[in-house]
Amino acid sequence: TVPLCETDSQNPAGAWSPTGVIVFPNRRILYRTEAEGGECRQLTRLGEQDGGHAHPSFLPDGRRFLFSTRTATTVHVGDVETGEQKLVLAGARNAQFVPPNWMLYTGSPMGGPEARGLLSVMAQQFDPRTLAPIGEAGAVFTNVATPGGDATYAAAANGILVAVRVEDGHPALVWTTSDGTVTDTVSHPGNAWTYAPSRDGSRIALGGW
Repeated sequence: TVPLCETDSQNPAGAWSPTGVIVFPNRRILYRTEAEGGECRQLTRLGEQDGGHAHPSFLPDGRRFLFSTRTATTVHVGDVETGEQKLVLAGARNAQFVPPNWMLYTGSPMGGPEARGLLSVMAQQFDPRTLAPIGEAGAVFTNVATPGGDATYAAAANGILVAVRVEDGHPALVWTTSDGTVTDTVSHPGNAWTYAPSRDGSRIALGGW
């Protein structure tokens, strides 16, 4: 284990690019550092209504990345080299890029962390070169749990999705293909609310509180 940077984020989930750049949340914005170590530098600038930046997810070029605002409910693209920020989608948050050209996201929590509101996970076709959405978005998950204000879902590199879905008050861990076809369901494992799937989606690492 090699310490790289300190973070004050309660959910310090970051993103690691193919070129060795790591982007992570700290002090309500996103920072960058190198996988082999080095300076930890501020990367994003906080907008007046943003509330904070989170959920970095790299695009295929390894330079640009999606990130979400906490309270403005918007998705932006950032650039690790220039620091440029561009709005790409409003009314959305907790976005992830899934190859070859999909952006997954959720809307605002219905209620909040204490209300345990449920959300849908949406799939939007997205051109990673022009940064433009294509066509209309569709739901791939419904009734997804939001224990910390964000929907508990993750996507593997091959498009396999996993989420905690609540049916009749009972949470379950559900796997689907990118078109929403359910392939497996297991009981929800206790207080595990963060997920990192393997590249083929066959296994996941769990975290919780």
